[in-house]
Amino acid sequence: MTEILILSASDAKKLVTMRDIIGVVEEAFRAYGTGNSKLAPVVLSLIDKYDGELEIKSGYVENFSVGTKIITYYKDNRSRYGLPTLYGIIVLNDLSDGRPLAIIDGAYITATRTGAAGAVAAKYLARKDSERVAVIGAGT
Repeated sequence: MTEILILSASDAKKLVTMRDIIGVVEEAFRAYGTGNSKLAPVVLSLIDKYDGELEIKSGYVENFSVGTKIITYYKDNRSRYGLPTLYGIIVLNDLSDGRPLAIIDGAYITATRTGAAGAVAAKYLARKDSERVAVIGAGT
């Protein structure tokens, strides 16, 4: 039987830093640009009567793994219930044989990945003589 690693949000925070995530995002962008990764052509999305949204995203990076992220977003959770607006899980499988490897709380990874993408973009797209940066965000 396959051992599956299960990581909570606090586990993920202890194991990977923002610097780690920036590096991984940069590698993922490079893999995508060189054709060594593939994203599912469609993001499955459902909106229901509870004013919520469920998204399923999937893809793989060559010589690494295949992953699926399931995210729910309920915009009124904080005001109505005092709960986070976003929940998610990430499931990683071995790319060569499909074996499940890990189930990871996806909220921390999603929030930091978004910021990391901006950091990678700034690294490559900012003018070399830039001295200031403006960061505008409404997320985590």
